[in-house]
Amino acid sequence: MSSRSGNKYLYLVKPEFMRTLMILLGFAMGIACNNPTARANVSQTDTVLICKSKNAHTYHRYECRGLKHCTYTVIKMTKAQAIKSGYRACKFCYR
Repeated sequence: MSSRSGNKYLYLVKPEFMRTLMILLGFAMGIACNNPTARANVSQTDTVLICKSKNAHTYHRYECRGLKHCTYTVIKMTKAQAIKSGYRACKFCYR
């Protein structure tokens, strides 16, 4: 009987491969967690809501009380797209 009888597939993964994999994963996580640009890009892609009326010029967060009065279609887009389209931040939800 072999010493590998506990897990017959464990011997298929070489220790060198596992060590290399762990180093690469640790390196990738370190870069992702310590990169301020990556965190800034996440905040730029925040989703906002816009009331599609002729007189609407603001974008809102989901919980905004100003958006509750919209009787038109409400659409979602990124904050960057809303700013590029000429919308400004709502005075209620972006104080």
